Amino acid sequence: MGAKLESWYKRKMVESIKDAGGYARRFEDQFAVGILDLVFKLPGMPVIFAEAKRFSYQQFSLSPRQWEEARQIIKAGGYAASIGIKIPEERAFITGLPRNKDGKVAASECLAQEPGESFPQLLKRWYGEEHVKRKLAQVQREPAAKSSGNGGGDGEGNPTRGSGSQFSHDWPSVDGVSEKRDGAPGSGQRYGDD
Repeated sequence: MGAKLESWYKRKMVESIKDAGGYARRFEDQFAVGILDLVFKLPGMPVIFAEAKRFSYQQFSLSPRQWEEARQIIKAGGYAASIGIKIPEERAFITGLPRNKDGKVAASECLAQEPGESFPQLLKRWYGEEHVKRKLAQVQREPAAKSSGNGGGDGEGNPTRGSGSQFSHDWPSVDGVSEKRDGAPGSGQRYGDD
């Protein structure tokens, strides 16, 4: 039997997430070049967009468009994973956004699948480490923002009432009264509350 195709590994990842009680999907669209074509959702975790590549030596890479797509997902507060499947060991390596725009990822920079570890277990471990990194980065940013007087938010990067958000919209209220809201639904104020 010859080498397995990348699509075979992606299919197995999707099946393993579903078997673990999660949701997973692989998008197959020949015209959607550059999108991250895997979506994973395990209980207790956010949705994770991912791209998986096979590799034989010490690195794998995303295309420049996939790198940009992952960057935009992360910038918006989402999670994006770069996954490499090392051949012939069939061992997964996972990281977030590659450091360089060329999309190259060294296996040594990734979280490596341990012997006997399932793909869902590896994904949970990666998410745990990624979540901790983000929280630490947020804590490090907060003192700088407070000392510079750049409040204007709730500490999570979301604008709060009166922050002068460029995303003010009128949203219908549950009771039929229009509300003026800064940012996302649920963060608002009623007309005349200024």
